[in-house]
Amino acid sequence: MHPTVTKITVSDNGSIAAVTPRGISLITYSYMTLEEKAARVEEVSEKYFVRNEGYHVGRSFEKYGDMESGKLLNSDNDGLFTGLYCASQCFRYKATGDKKAKENAKRAVEAMIKLTEVTGKSGFTARATRYSHEENFGTGDREEWHVCEDNPDCEWLGETSSDEMTGHYYAYGLYYDLVADKNEKKKIAEVVKKITDHILENNFHLADVDGIPTTWANWEPELLNNDDRWFYERGTNSLEILSFLKTTYHVTGDKKYDDVFNMLINKHHYAMNLMQYKIEDGHVAHIDDQLDFVNIYPLLMYTENEAHKEIFKMGLTHHFDYEKIERNPWFNITYGALTGHNCDIENAAKSLAEMNIDFIRWPAYNSYRKDIVWDTEQEGTGVAPQLKYPVEYSSRVMVHYDGNPFVCNAGTEEFVDLEKTTANRTAALPGTHADGMDGIMPYVFLLPYWMGRYHGLIED
Repeated sequence: MHPTVTKITVSDNGSIAAVTPRGISLITYSYMTLEEKAARVEEVSEKYFVRNEGYHVGRSFEKYGDMESGKLLNSDNDGLFTGLYCASQCFRYKATGDKKAKENAKRAVEAMIKLTEVTGKSGFTARATRYSHEENFGTGDREEWHVCEDNPDCEWLGETSSDEMTGHYYAYGLYYDLVADKNEKKKIAEVVKKITDHILENNFHLADVDGIPTTWANWEPELLNNDDRWFYERGTNSLEILSFLKTTYHVTGDKKYDDVFNMLINKHHYAMNLMQYKIEDGHVAHIDDQLDFVNIYPLLMYTENEAHKEIFKMGLTHHFDYEKIERNPWFNITYGALTGHNCDIENAAKSLAEMNIDFIRWPAYNSYRKDIVWDTEQEGTGVAPQLKYPVEYSSRVMVHYDGNPFVCNAGTEEFVDLEKTTANRTAALPGTHADGMDGIMPYVFLLPYWMGRYHGLIED
């Protein structure tokens, strides 16, 4: 793949062959329904992105653009991304009754439960696991890897963040509601209770095996409300803990969790923190955007108090109004499902149709286009200018929903002399560099598609 095309030809069937200094690129297309596309994506997901017990993970390649040459990775967020994939399969199962979807969801949720069981500390959840046959096992490449007490061939990764718990609660609630039988409901309730009890017993923190709170898993009122170092996390983390508590109350029926929920609202104004939980940031930091759209779903689904629901919807509407410029299908569908308001569903469907089906993070070169508009708001935070309006999905840098869709060029620097002040060479925050050497996780298609199907917002 190369931004310079020296020759081009178009066949009778519409396929395009483009000659570049790096080789020949063949561009083809085929007509299919979104449901047919989802089936293709499921095949790609199963073949290339499922690791060990069932974790939905990324993939790196040994050869450019060659998925077959790749290997599966562990990350800081195996639980989060497996939870998002699990959610897609829960929606798929309830929308279609497909037994394979139920099997996929069950495999994912059991893998996630293992992350809580493997640490040996009640309610404390690992980020990831790895085994003796995998790369870097036992090397101490990070001090947060710990050997499992009951299995010396397994290590688990600590220093767990709020991101991880977001994925766990989201998947557990959906699996409980849409998939689980009586015994599985009991198992879900037990693990959710352990995690929430751990958070409450440690003053609204996750405490690692050394007893010290982890860096980012903080929901403590004193810090969120009164420590300016947590200003940017105040809304998001308030949203997280309220969502966690509502999910726990929903699956356990134990009123004590609802009592804590109401205490945080009445005594520490956490509901007010949610009125505009998104702090506008020039569309630079997208990690919290993903977390917010995960957490708002169970919070609104499980909240019965109408006054609280209207406050939470206010925060969601403010967030969606700011983010809808992305044409993110999952954001749009989540907003529509929770509010019943216009969610620009046509653009959500269009984005799903445009999304590349191979999930390879190809280099992208868009700064030559005459239709792009540059945004310089980011310079105030030391970030290079980026696009004011993201290009269509088929021309974007492929990113997860915590990545930056406003990046213009990525992975093309070795071929084209781009001016740093206008080309956005340095991608802002995670997962936006693209060089054809890795693939992104297919939940980015599967979650919005099956969620939209379940809620009746899109058809096949």
